Amino acid sequence: MISAKTLDKILSSLSLSRKDLARYLESHFHHLDTGYTETNYKLIKDYEFRIVEVYDRGRKTTRYFCRRISFSIEDIIKYTKKYKKVAIDNTRVFPFIKQIKFSKVTEGEIKKIFDILRRENIIRPTQNVFDESGKQIAFLISDDDLRDLINQIWRMRNLELERLHEKLTYLEGPTKKEKEWLDLTYGSNHASIIIHSTSHIRNEMQNKENSVVTHIETRIESLKDRIDQRALNIHKAYRKVIKKFDFPPDILEGICLNKISLT
Repeated sequence: MISAKTLDKILSSLSLSRKDLARYLESHFHHLDTGYTETNYKLIKDYEFRIVEVYDRGRKTTRYFCRRISFSIEDIIKYTKKYKKVAIDNTRVFPFIKQIKFSKVTEGEIKKIFDILRRENIIRPTQNVFDESGKQIAFLISDDDLRDLINQIWRMRNLELERLHEKLTYLEGPTKKEKEWLDLTYGSNHASIIIHSTSHIRNEMQNKENSVVTHIETRIESLKDRIDQRALNIHKAYRKVIKKFDFPPDILEGICLNKISLT
């Protein structure tokens, strides 16, 4: 999630404004009972945008989301160095790649992997908008269907986070599984801040009218229904590409709270 100021900055680098986003509209969802609105936009270069509007006690809140889907060798090196500083159980955090221990991967090995992926036409180079030097090569997944599948999974993850945040804020604290997922997503320090801050709001809500609580429960339930429907849609729409690339179902354990079957 980003601020409105950051959104404008990113769009400006793409020679666009918020008004221009209308040309890239991909999907729009609005729930009449809760007022929840979600707008997704088509890929712009290597950036994906989403705008969500929610109503809380009659007040509208707008949340902006941006995701860069390209990646570079430098990104992967930086990521692996980050985890060298932390003692983690790789088999728990990355259950879909149990055979890899990130702390032992060298820069040379990462570069060799990128060479293999390029040679097999799994990835292709693209322009890095924010690299003013022009020296850093960014990559995208070459196959459009595979890239779309991964995007759809990440969108489901975003809905999972949205639902979990609403639940923590208004209904109840996290389960053990949800806390682990927050730790994985945000890091333990930030996850603790989220749990503490939402607990404070939740305590203030205890004396609210039943109608307010019912409204919130309906909103959360509608998000759960959308997550379940998205999982079903992914299975139906991407069955062929899943089979073509032998896409591992367990990869979802590292991305989504709820595991779905792709087989």
